[in-house]
Amino acid sequence: MNRSKRLDRKLHRKYLADVAGEVVMTKSWLNDLMSAEEGEKFRIEAGSLPQDSFGHSVLQRYKLKYTVTRSILALHWTGKAVGKKDLLMEFNAAAYEDIRHDWYLHEEDLRHAA
Repeated sequence: MNRSKRLDRKLHRKYLADVAGEVVMTKSWLNDLMSAEEGEKFRIEAGSLPQDSFGHSVLQRYKLKYTVTRSILALHWTGKAVGKKDLLMEFNAAAYEDIRHDWYLHEEDLRHAA
């Protein structure tokens, strides 16, 4: 697929939150992220999500690639200390580090997801 850098950035920005949401709702991804070391990075490509998902279809159609990193942030945006069992994730477009979306799951949210 030959597209301009401007369009490529636009597509990565447009679908980042959708793909991040699907990663967070996929149990295998959640398990991998919960057991990951802080700062560990994973690639997200078309084969990374269930084939019947919206995220898989946009990743495949537009050849988008993202990364997710278990974040090493010390504080949540509320200013409260983050517990060891809380999960902070940083999603980025693989080719554009400035296209970013952060996601936070509190320990209680993770219990409901398990």
